[in-house]
Amino acid sequence: MHLAPLRPLTPMCALLLAAALLPGCLTSGVYRTARTLDPGAVDMALSMSATRYQTPSVTVTNPDGSIDTSGGESTFLPNIFPEVSIHVGADDDLEIGGRFGFGSMMAELDAKYRFFHEGGLHLALAPAVAYRALLLYEGPSVTLPLIATFDLNDHLALNLAPYVGWSNLSIAGNQTNSDLRGLEGNLMTTGASAGIELRAGGLHVMPSVDWLQTVWQNVQTGSTSEDSFLILTVTVGYGGGGRPHDRATDE
Repeated sequence: MHLAPLRPLTPMCALLLAAALLPGCLTSGVYRTARTLDPGAVDMALSMSATRYQTPSVTVTNPDGSIDTSGGESTFLPNIFPEVSIHVGADDDLEIGGRFGFGSMMAELDAKYRFFHEGGLHLALAPAVAYRALLLYEGPSVTLPLIATFDLNDHLALNLAPYVGWSNLSIAGNQTNSDLRGLEGNLMTTGASAGIELRAGGLHVMPSVDWLQTVWQNVQTGSTSEDSFLILTVTVGYGGGGRPHDRATDE
């Protein structure tokens, strides 16, 4: 049995699908605080998001020498598929874990090292590596956030995180639309996240907003892109991640 090749998506359809899957596609969004779990403690969380996808004009040089120009559109869509994460405390200032995005079949592994803790201020690095493969794009990505969390009280914390990222994406299947090619190849991105975490016992909820910008692209097709994204995320979790104090604070 032979499967029929995928038909190229129309520009608007490609844009809408890309916007719906982008939170997993670019591994963007900081959904954790700088606090680390106690050794052996486990935290599980569920994240839902919506993305505003803004594309500038994109110029693509085709193999036959012709030039296509597209883009300049904006779309805001919810990601109807959740992301599920689980993390485990490995040491006093170290935790490991990962997440899975059902919308893009994205699997990510991460580690978090808290290198500073004084009073209510926590600073941590949280490198992550991911791979996704579904429908539009496939390929690996790396993200490096610097997370700063300040505990305002036992139930409220401010979370800020600048980050940089790299991805190597290719178009899945037989898609050739220039709207898709605008995010193809090696991409360097930069972004920042701001969130407010609410805690009650083991339960923690953090609404956050992320801004992400493509700053560099290298692709053999000759396309260039400076896409920007605004991502609204709500993360709800339960476990050790909801504790405002840890062993270092109590001693």
